[in-house]
Amino acid sequence: MVHGRVVRPWLGITGLNITKEVAAYYYNLPVESGVIVTEVVHGSPSEDAKIVPGEIILEVDGVVVGSVEDLLKEIHKKSAGRKAKLTVIHNAKKRIVEVTLAETP
Repeated sequence: MVHGRVVRPWLGITGLNITKEVAAYYYNLPVESGVIVTEVVHGSPSEDAKIVPGEIILEVDGVVVGSVEDLLKEIHKKSAGRKAKLTVIHNAKKRIVEVTLAETP
């Protein structure tokens, strides 16, 4: 602990695990795994990176994330202030978003 406390990186979203059932029944989504963004915290790294609710996060730095737990595991491998490249689906098209992680408030 360099800071005298634990400093965790923060993305600033709320998400929902995508399952086959969620993809088919609730959202008619183009994928059957990943994390759908349900909320973006105002002033967060995700808002700064122009991530919006409804986008689906598929990968963090090339590592597939099938759930919120996977997403958190990959983000927590990094440090606040570091960049992460997220592969997301936006309007049925894949794009790469670079996010500079912040310290968890």
